[in-house]
Amino acid sequence: MLTKHFKYIRKVSRKHFNDVKKAIERKDYYWLDRVNVVHNELILIFCIVFSSFYMCGKFLSIRNSISDTITISSIILGVIGVLIGLLISMKEDSTFFVNAAKVGKDDFFYKSLMLKLRNAFLTNLFFVVLTLMLNLILPAVSFLLKSTFLIFWSYLFLKTLWQVMYLIILITKIITYEPPKENKLRKKS
Repeated sequence: MLTKHFKYIRKVSRKHFNDVKKAIERKDYYWLDRVNVVHNELILIFCIVFSSFYMCGKFLSIRNSISDTITISSIILGVIGVLIGLLISMKEDSTFFVNAAKVGKDDFFYKSLMLKLRNAFLTNLFFVVLTLMLNLILPAVSFLLKSTFLIFWSYLFLKTLWQVMYLIILITKIITYEPPKENKLRKKS
């Protein structure tokens, strides 16, 4: 049973490293897509550094920032709601989706974006619940438990911020998409 899980982890790891390699090698990738491939690793490194600073006493208190993070999370939930509305409204009229429909990819893009929005929403809700739990953790909890919880908590916060930023940039690019001019293509031929 355990070997089955190891095989799955190995398969997923290989796919991820191939994606990273492809993102580095391809010149037509937008910088945001390159960062998106490795954003989990970057966030994890930042969280470990953040947690170690906190555990060394460089930050005064995390408890004071709990209400601030819940405020940011509620703003993010509102932004995600607006993005869902935008995506639904532009599915029929957007130049991007009209052109994607010509090659049969409109449903693929639409479902992918909706899935990303759903995941951002669920991550944010989970972060709010975890933040409320952080307020309940006793100050006398072990060092290892505190640091693990802090790494996970900060990871979810930064992951939520990254997801929303990525989606805003992506949907803005879709809204402002203009197809290439035909006369420019003819001149190059």
